[in-house]
Amino acid sequence: MVVPGVTGAVQVAVTEERACAVTSDGAVWCWGRPESARPGRARGEAAEIGGPTRVEALGAVRALALGEGHACARTEAGALCCWGRNGAGQLGDNRTTAPDAHTAPVAVVW
Repeated sequence: MVVPGVTGAVQVAVTEERACAVTSDGAVWCWGRPESARPGRARGEAAEIGGPTRVEALGAVRALALGEGHACARTEAGALCCWGRNGAGQLGDNRTTAPDAHTAPVAVVW
């Protein structure tokens, strides 16, 4: 399948409602339901993303994983960052937020 706007994909992660790709330059592009596809989404925005959206603020990414409403990426610098739903602490930042909160990528606390 060709995803318009995404070229040079080296990894793809897919769930039932969203998908993301890491490209050869380390960029992350996501589409589908917005929780893990587009961090920073404001309440009331459309439920679907029309096309691939680049996930900013990560730097170059080496690996990516998607969960139920959240995503995590390992950067080339060695950091692990997650974003999306955090009602059960799945972002790994030692806190929880409302189940419908959508945050920018945050570093996982070790």
